[in-house]
Amino acid sequence: MKSTIPLLLILAATAAIAVACGKKEHAGVTVPPEIASTQSVTFHVHNASGTRRWICAHPQEQPWVTQFGIGAQTASGVEGIALAFGYQCGCECPQPPTQMAVFVAVSAGGNADVGWDARELNAVPVQTDCGPIGPSAATTLQGNLQPAPAGNYVFSIGVADSALALACSGSSTAGGFTCDTGMPVPMTIAGACLGSTSATATFALGSAAQTDVDVSL
Repeated sequence: MKSTIPLLLILAATAAIAVACGKKEHAGVTVPPEIASTQSVTFHVHNASGTRRWICAHPQEQPWVTQFGIGAQTASGVEGIALAFGYQCGCECPQPPTQMAVFVAVSAGGNADVGWDARELNAVPVQTDCGPIGPSAATTLQGNLQPAPAGNYVFSIGVADSALALACSGSSTAGGFTCDTGMPVPMTIAGACLGSTSATATFALGSAAQTDVDVSL
């Protein structure tokens, strides 16, 4: 499995939108309801290198960018699963901002834990009438988080090295930094934060309430 940016791009581009049963309807469309998490996955990130590294953190002001990517292993390859909505635009909205990447430091030999509640976003397209002038309409996705099915998965998180830290155009923060990637934010489905490289780990999601996965930088 390649530990490079393309994997994160693949996970974002192939995020599966599944249709699920529910009770909330919009113009005849059933919107999947939220189902509470019953499992927890903790990714124990260890910096095995001899230098400080940085991993993606939650971009507080950009909910349409996720800290990490999750992909399901299938017979045809790794298919990314949706974790959050992207920057959706209905009938009218502001110009999308550029994507911000937020990183936190992991010292040489240090550790950091990253958590996932083992849920994926299930959503359906819902059309909105943008009248009253003309027949124009807008389609957005609506849905909720539901437990991901048992199976084999791939975890991927963006990693930055000192070169990216020095070249970052954003502002430095204690123990990390924020960088404006200059790329447009992901639309429809949230994409994962991108670094100069990425760290990956494969794991199995079964019926256990807690799953622990080791990830090496």
